[in-house]
Amino acid sequence: MVRPDSKRAQKAAERGDKSEAAGRFEEALAAYQEAARYAPEDANIVARRVALRSKLVRGHVEAAERAALAGHLDQATALQPQAGKRNLNLRGDTRTAYEELAGLFGIKATLDPDINVRNVRLQVDNVDFYTGMALLGTQVAAFWRPLNATTIFVAPDTPEKRRMYAVVAEQTFPLSAAVGPEEVTEMLRVVRDITGSTRVDVDTRSRTITMRDTPERLALAGELIDQLERARGEVMLEIELLEVDRNKARGLGITPPASAQLIALSTNDLNQLKSSTNLTNLLTNIQQVFAGKGFSSIPAVIPVGGGLTTFLLTLPTAAADFSDSLSLVESGRQVLVRAQNGKPASVFVGDRFPITLSLLSGSLGTGGALTGVPGATIFPETSFSVGANPSALVANSFTGGTLPDLAVVFDDPKANTFVILKNQDNGNFVQVTPSPITLAANETGQVAIASGVFRSDTTKFSTIQPPDVVLVNSTSNNVSVLLGSSDTSGKATGLFTEALGSPFAVGNNPRSVIVADFNGDRFLDLAVANQGDNSISLFRGNGDGTFAEFPGSPFKLTNTTTISETAPVAMVSANFRNSSNTINSNPLVDLAVANQGSNNVTILLSSVDQNLNVTLTEAPGSPISVGTNPVAMATGDLNADGVPDLAVLNQGTAAVSGTISVLLGSSNLDGTFTEPSGSPLPTATTPAGIVIANFANGAVPDIAVTNKGSGTLGVYIGQGHGTFA
Repeated sequence: MVRPDSKRAQKAAERGDKSEAAGRFEEALAAYQEAARYAPEDANIVARRVALRSKLVRGHVEAAERAALAGHLDQATALQPQAGKRNLNLRGDTRTAYEELAGLFGIKATLDPDINVRNVRLQVDNVDFYTGMALLGTQVAAFWRPLNATTIFVAPDTPEKRRMYAVVAEQTFPLSAAVGPEEVTEMLRVVRDITGSTRVDVDTRSRTITMRDTPERLALAGELIDQLERARGEVMLEIELLEVDRNKARGLGITPPASAQLIALSTNDLNQLKSSTNLTNLLTNIQQVFAGKGFSSIPAVIPVGGGLTTFLLTLPTAAADFSDSLSLVESGRQVLVRAQNGKPASVFVGDRFPITLSLLSGSLGTGGALTGVPGATIFPETSFSVGANPSALVANSFTGGTLPDLAVVFDDPKANTFVILKNQDNGNFVQVTPSPITLAANETGQVAIASGVFRSDTTKFSTIQPPDVVLVNSTSNNVSVLLGSSDTSGKATGLFTEALGSPFAVGNNPRSVIVADFNGDRFLDLAVANQGDNSISLFRGNGDGTFAEFPGSPFKLTNTTTISETAPVAMVSANFRNSSNTINSNPLVDLAVANQGSNNVTILLSSVDQNLNVTLTEAPGSPISVGTNPVAMATGDLNADGVPDLAVLNQGTAAVSGTISVLLGSSNLDGTFTEPSGSPLPTATTPAGIVIANFANGAVPDIAVTNKGSGTLGVYIGQGHGTFA
């Protein structure tokens, strides 16, 4: 125990100041620690010691990271604990436990000031240093890093401390055995799922995966790839085609064969031959096999193939007179046939240009694989009569069946009805009776529909309520909220009653609606895009089917002399910043708005105050220019980086073709976007709808577009990096 001495403390602190000024940080830290022992209550000395220690730790960590990035992991700091195993019986607080454990292996432990101080009891026998540190770290929620060969630094295991002190490296793994982009993306999915890393990128053209994470996770990824990377089994057949002069061949005494026969041996044939017990029995079995192929005697043959398939090629007989040395060959061509497990075979002719067999015949090149690009597909189609000009629909379990039902609205300024189609769980739909469902006279011109359970307040409802719908009425400038009904058993019936206060007034000419929990109170809210006055109406759900407009709603889009955001017609919601609000720690919900009049996309970032009210502010870099006449959009993680991206459908005009603008969300998590190479993507005539889904079962999702002008469906297969084929 050191007795406090202010004079000694002051002298030690002065030595520390001089050493720190001269760049001798280790000496300075020792001096500050001595001063702190003599004056433990001096906040200034303690603060200088803590600041310098953190600086030293960060310096060691950055040096290790630089070595890792440069490929010199062998030069990074390596801890050297004493070998062997110990019996642990740790009791006390966090600091005491770490110091005692480190001391057992000849190591010193220094702890971050923010370490979690708690009582520790850890008793385990026969463990080495690293196992003991892992067990203790799990118990107290801490991690450690080596400072030198005999000293470790321990810090709380939080994202902030990990960013400050954890060693991070980057490594690129070549996938030499991958022969297609689908195999690269499949490997990416496996690495992400097993390592839990989010900073993994893929380059399908160079067939590489680049990962930035801790050395432990990089090592795990390397082991995974080494184990999973296996070259596919393959066979190469070399054929030489020679064209000869038949007349000259006759003159030389050679009669070329006119044909040869290829004999296939089945598995039963081979099993019959294998069952032979002696030579006589073998010859008998061979005669029987060839008799079944139409041969009266055993022909001269040569085997071709092997493995699961074997062919016998008959050998033609010929006589030759080699007295004339003239060449009979007029032309020659080498043909190579390469077949690989699970892949289409390829033919290399002449100068070795590859020709895929599937180009020569529709019956070839259909080998199966785990993932891949789907070929031409005819989708089963069934039409159902609903009414004139259906314009939008939504799927949900409106009747309580096994599979989702459909709710349909119609593009008619005077319409005030919608239809429920009940799924009969066999691909067929029938209208619910009575049908259609009629709204009030002041609810006309439905152009959009969405669904959700608006009655989720458990203090008011003891059972789960059936799905509800919200309809956008463009003619009457309001939205209608219809609440689903259920029978006495609690099963949804597909019938609806209007919510209290419905319809709710919005802006001029509303065109789309989003259902989401914007303020994190567990109740669904509504966002409505108003095309006529360039605004977004935002309604707070009360959990009982009623809604009230948030303060500040409607939120006006930016329209100045330099910025134009006009005619919003479509919206999507996502957490573009991958963050949570500070009030109830639930994810933030942002909006992306497609502006048909100004040919751009507005990004609106949400914030939540203490009263759970939501405010929308425009993100930096917004609006984002897209193609001509954007009419629809979808969101999803198109490049597998963990950040939501956008696909904007530009319908074009009679003079401008339709396109898809791909916008990739920034890994800076600030709500900004960039357009990758290859964007925009071309579409067929008059594209009208867009959706993002994993159609090809790959590591990244794909895009599907309905083309109203050509009556077709376009599918774009994700290749990684936000590119599509």
